[in-house]
Amino acid sequence: IRNTAIASYFGNVKIFFSQDVAIIGICLSLVYLTVLGFSSITVGYLRLNNVKDLYIAIAMAAGACFGVLGTMCYAPFTKKFGVSASGGLGAVTLALSYGVCIVSVGYSQRPPQVYPSTDVTDGSCGMK
Repeated sequence: IRNTAIASYFGNVKIFFSQDVAIIGICLSLVYLTVLGFSSITVGYLRLNNVKDLYIAIAMAAGACFGVLGTMCYAPFTKKFGVSASGGLGAVTLALSYGVCIVSVGYSQRPPQVYPSTDVTDGSCGMK
């Protein structure tokens, strides 16, 4: 069974790389993994703006749950609606999510601080 699963995996990888959009798909996934995810820079920025660690953790967990949910929904959606309609639904969902982010930034009570407002001469980078 194990050899069959490994052979099936490599067969699927071969099929994936035979597609015209394989490199584009890999590049897009790398963008999502690096730029749009909760990375050290994002967490550092949020901490710099005095966001509690609890809220950061909740946001990270929610983002992970939405990622898993989207992955789980893709196969049933493509079977029911087709690849084009599923991709369109994903694009609309992504645009709505970004819209919520943009609106929330516009409604914030104070502008975000890019630099710490505390003395950083002690080497703590403003975090204590």
